[in-house]
Amino acid sequence: MSSTFPLPQELLEAIIRALGRSHGVDSMATMLRVNKYVCSVTLPLLYGGIPFSVLNQSYPKDSLAFKRRQKLIATLLLGVPKTRVTDLLRVAFLQDSVDDQEHSPTPYAPYHSFAIAISMSRCNDAFDGDFFQVDEFCEDEDYFHDDVGPPSQRLLDFVRDHGLKERYANEAPLSNLLLERPGETFNIAINRDIQRDLTWALCWGVERLRYLEIPVSDIDRYLPLVDKFKALSKVWFELDRQLFDAHIDLEELTPEQLTVLNLQRDERKRHLDQMVLFVQGLRHHHGSVLQAASCSGEFERCPDEYEEQLSRLLPPLPDPEALDMHNWGHFATKVRETNLSAVKTITPPRGQPGALSLPRLLEQSPFLHRCRSLRDIWLTSFTDDIFQWAVDERRQYDADIAAGCPPQRPLVPLRHAEVNNKRPTDGRLINDIGYSFGETLQSLEVRPLSLGWRVAGIIPDSVECWVGGRPSWPCWRAPLLSHLAIDAHYNPLRIHPSLFAHCPQLKSIDLADRRQRYSASDITRFEPAELIQLETLRLQGSPAISFHPGVLRNAPELKSLVLRMSNYKTPSYIPPVAELEEPGEELEDDSVELVPIATATTHSPLGRPIWTWDWDLPKLTTLELTSEFAYRFQFSLLRSTPSLERFLVDTRSLSGQHKRTLGVKDLLQNAQDSTAVDDTQDFDDDDDDDDTLDQLQLQYIHLPNLTEFSLIGDWTLDRRVLTILCGKVLPTIHRYLSLRGCRGFGLHDWVKTTSKHLPKLQLATASCEVTLELASEVGLVLEYDGRETGNGICYRLADRPPVDANQDATEDVNEDAAEGAVEKVTTNFNFY
Repeated sequence: MSSTFPLPQELLEAIIRALGRSHGVDSMATMLRVNKYVCSVTLPLLYGGIPFSVLNQSYPKDSLAFKRRQKLIATLLLGVPKTRVTDLLRVAFLQDSVDDQEHSPTPYAPYHSFAIAISMSRCNDAFDGDFFQVDEFCEDEDYFHDDVGPPSQRLLDFVRDHGLKERYANEAPLSNLLLERPGETFNIAINRDIQRDLTWALCWGVERLRYLEIPVSDIDRYLPLVDKFKALSKVWFELDRQLFDAHIDLEELTPEQLTVLNLQRDERKRHLDQMVLFVQGLRHHHGSVLQAASCSGEFERCPDEYEEQLSRLLPPLPDPEALDMHNWGHFATKVRETNLSAVKTITPPRGQPGALSLPRLLEQSPFLHRCRSLRDIWLTSFTDDIFQWAVDERRQYDADIAAGCPPQRPLVPLRHAEVNNKRPTDGRLINDIGYSFGETLQSLEVRPLSLGWRVAGIIPDSVECWVGGRPSWPCWRAPLLSHLAIDAHYNPLRIHPSLFAHCPQLKSIDLADRRQRYSASDITRFEPAELIQLETLRLQGSPAISFHPGVLRNAPELKSLVLRMSNYKTPSYIPPVAELEEPGEELEDDSVELVPIATATTHSPLGRPIWTWDWDLPKLTTLELTSEFAYRFQFSLLRSTPSLERFLVDTRSLSGQHKRTLGVKDLLQNAQDSTAVDDTQDFDDDDDDDDTLDQLQLQYIHLPNLTEFSLIGDWTLDRRVLTILCGKVLPTIHRYLSLRGCRGFGLHDWVKTTSKHLPKLQLATASCEVTLELASEVGLVLEYDGRETGNGICYRLADRPPVDANQDATEDVNEDAAEGAVEKVTTNFNFY
């Protein structure tokens, strides 16, 4: 604590951070001028100290913060020995020479002597100018963008006098191919040089530095001083010049440009070799002070062989809490020597060379069992025995408890696991995780990784994936599990009937496989479970047909309900109507009977459950049903879904024999009003639709939040039902309305009803017979004809303007519902 400024350093640091967040560089520059004590506390934060850095920020060039930072940098440079301040820094930040007495160092300089961390990698806009012409080099203000303003005349003169324009152009053979505006070459190059020179100037006091970011292209400056970096514990090397882009065809380069590029690649290799020598020197002169060293770039990654060389030069990671992209290479070269007891998170980076990949590490030196604090893990699975050690520990733990003995060691408290499968799995890995970590597990996600056989259209032999255990086995329990997502892809996904009952805290369930056809004898149905916190239920394929609707009896928080087969844009398999109408199995009472967790029973296939569609789902926003779930659907469910925003019911079937009728009674809010309605009655041609409806004084289902409504398939609804649907049930729908495949109304009814009741509707799709003559009669003009591509034919109202050709017509359209149609800014009609 300073005697002249009696405030503890911790409080002063908190104040400086707060001022920096609220007032930026201006307040930091002011704090430098208070006194030496305040300056000494401010500078470590200013020079890239964690967690706050003012210099290493990117500001808009026309902002006040940018101009203040320019002045702050100028102030800092006044305290740097003039031999370190290059001519480029003088013209960029100092209006006068550093030898000028008017700008001599202040009493509290040199500021650089207080720096402990220097990070300038994000300070890439230090040059306040924007070159956009290459062929002409003018000093006129028109040379620069009006909204940016011209740079100083001194910098213009410097660029011209030193031939930087020609040098940068010759040094950047890919610039014209990589950048839309060639003038950006100058901005990038000048800012790169300024960043390099500024980092070099500010790190004069190398003895105090603990963290430093070094541009790889500037390593020549730092290598001779390697013995001076006594406190450097972390260094990051930036690949500050882009030499390669995967999207560029090198054959487009001229021979001269290719020669320059090859020379730059040779120079890059030399710099990387010097980088390794720099780290070797640090280890030689200062022992184990250096704890971390890495190399990367914004557009390019460091070659694997150099990353591995850096990692092997370092001591083992000191008690890491996370293994991720920032330290994976370092860890992978010192697996056995690293203390992993404190590791909480494991996130292996993608694209690691084979020697440093997780599967190779686990094969050569298994280490997961040493991570006793592990909570989160993301991994790619090549084998199913990764967690065999955890299974053994759990068995011993349970045995100790059963014997009345204290467990030999606590279990690993894993909470979140995400697995990408690289091959078909029978579920062993999933079950090992669920069984071993069930007491603490909160999230489990297993998905297939993109493989070559998928791209080639090759489907491997089917392997049944059992989750929770087979029906005759005890099911593992996970009382804290809230998120479960498993995609078995082409493997049949079999879920233990009791799994939901053993995971009462589930909030999100997403289970899928690619099953398309099935028979009742193939299905092992779920047992009913009480999931009062369930918010998302998305089931596809085998899990969908195994689902028991008893789960929905008490799911007040449910927001999304999706039950479908794997066909997205084509008809689905639906069992024969006679089979679906067979008597179903219903619960004996309204309560949900949960299977005792500790009991292992042999489950026989349950009968097809009864779908009552009377569940109370007040928060449901998304409803999507296909296959037999769509065919079974009853509109009475919508009486209890006032928050519904998206509705998709698709009854299209492969057999084409699943027909439904939508009547007025289906749309009534109160079931008792159905006695006053005759579904066989239609409007007379001369009747006013609205007056006729109002005379009945009936209350209809009302969905005020609905934006998309798709009723697809062989449905029959007459003009009266269409009017009720548009005028009463969906009065505020504005994005998308589809009655594709529906019958009972004609083109005139469709256009008249939707135009009258839904004036803000953007896209309407139906299956009506339409010709240019009929379209003209109802006020439509052709927008486009997409029948050759399967998108039908699109018309718009003649009295409304066409769509702007520059508009992104596909934005925000649900792909499944629109099925290739495009959204417009005015009402459009698609016909199939």
